[in-house]
Amino acid sequence: MKNDFLLLTNITKNIALRRVFYAPYDWFWRMAKGNQTKIAPPRGLIFTGYHQFKAAGENYLKYFIDLGGLQPHHRVLDIGCGAGRLAIPLMGYLKKEGSYEGIDIKKQIVNWCQRNISRKSGNFNFRLSDIYNRNYNTKGKLLAKDFEFPFEDDEFDFIFLTSVFMNMMPDEIENYLKQIGKMLKPGGKCFITAFLLNEESIKNLNAAKSAINFNYDFGNYKLHNAITRSFKVAYNEDYLTSLLSKSGMSATTIHHGKWSGKSDGLAFQDIVIGGKPNTI
Repeated sequence: MKNDFLLLTNITKNIALRRVFYAPYDWFWRMAKGNQTKIAPPRGLIFTGYHQFKAAGENYLKYFIDLGGLQPHHRVLDIGCGAGRLAIPLMGYLKKEGSYEGIDIKKQIVNWCQRNISRKSGNFNFRLSDIYNRNYNTKGKLLAKDFEFPFEDDEFDFIFLTSVFMNMMPDEIENYLKQIGKMLKPGGKCFITAFLLNEESIKNLNAAKSAINFNYDFGNYKLHNAITRSFKVAYNEDYLTSLLSKSGMSATTIHHGKWSGKSDGLAFQDIVIGGKPNTI
């Protein structure tokens, strides 16, 4: 708990410090690989190991296609895009008829993506959302519970949020889902990762079998750390699916992950795929 607190209360400073710390490694890597180096963010912008960053992107692309029905011609929205973990593999999948919008609250990361991804792929665009977050953007001027996405209704075929709802409070999630329901085209899909609380995961939590503990109970959600709050949040499965329904979507499929100790879980987090009905 203490390590979580120390890390997250200094996350903005850590981005700058990490860039400095990893600068020699990044320089050596570029010199060694030369023009053969594929697009990859500096290590200072990656908060997992580089190989984990690359593997996760490739795995999620497969999930998008196999589980979510993503097609090469789709227009997609990546909420909480980070340093291109999913945008980079999507560059090799989306065709010119398709397009990508990424949005994130961290300016340094958005700037890097604009310089290194958008310049190479004209159908990939990145935007900054200056949303306040006590762990990631303490100077943000906007609130997630009131934020309005700068897109039209019925604009996207596929919207995804990976490792986003685990860092959000209920009123913020409700606002995001309400707008996602509007931004999706009829028949569109929403791909969400989260920590879901259901009979099996709660049983494993109580038996200390889970990889993460959620000891602070607030009814529809539980916290890993009562101090950092919007960091590692788990939601009751029924509650999250009810918010989808309230937003004009339904949970078409749920694939439970391994985080709770489920031996046959698919990914680490749980995956919820929401669908917007086709208009009649």
